[in-house]
Amino acid sequence: MADNVVLKLAATNAIDVQKDDVTVSSSATTLNFEDTGNSTVTVTNDGGGKATINIDSSAGTQNLWATINGNTGSTSANSPTDVLSILGGTNISTAVSGDTLTINNTYVFGTQFQQVQDETVSTTNGTTYLNKLTLTTPVIPAGTYRIGWTWRHTVASTSTSIQVRVQLDATDTLIEHQEELQDATNQISNGGFAHRTLTNAAHTITMDYRRQLGTAANVSIADTRLEIWRVA
Repeated sequence: MADNVVLKLAATNAIDVQKDDVTVSSSATTLNFEDTGNSTVTVTNDGGGKATINIDSSAGTQNLWATINGNTGSTSANSPTDVLSILGGTNISTAVSGDTLTINNTYVFGTQFQQVQDETVSTTNGTTYLNKLTLTTPVIPAGTYRIGWTWRHTVASTSTSIQVRVQLDATDTLIEHQEELQDATNQISNGGFAHRTLTNAAHTITMDYRRQLGTAANVSIADTRLEIWRVA
């Protein structure tokens, strides 16, 4: 059962502190009390100029959290100062700064995906590379990336060869494919990919084509695609 503390205004306008009608302190200017009961804090007035405070110190020992449930278990607070830890699991990290808890996904495989495509037919009989398709990324995180490409080509003469190249940032040639078809009606599909470690920056991937050798007949390219995504 909780104790009662009575505050009574004395004639000197100071405070007399009583506990169960027994004076604890006279003419007090500061009131400090401590209790280990299990009720609530209430203030009542008996109508005679006296206020009674019923103290429950259990309010000061109330757990800030009771039970946390998870997919594979639960945990309960053991004390008002018990610490709940929120830790990252596989590919998840947590960070606390001030009053903010941040949960980060550290899984990178397949992220930063981008692609462009052009299915139209483009034709030339020149020997200077012409751009067919360009993919320019925004600024991406540093890491290992998969760069993929596909296209379909044909030539107008069996004595003419076509050359197709894919470059990264205008300097790194990922592929340079040359082919002389034995049947001018054939349409040949090609594709592949390369892995590159890229810096934290924007990057440009280009696909170019030209007539390489032979008779000055047309060479054509169509169904072109470029893609990039992070793998590590």
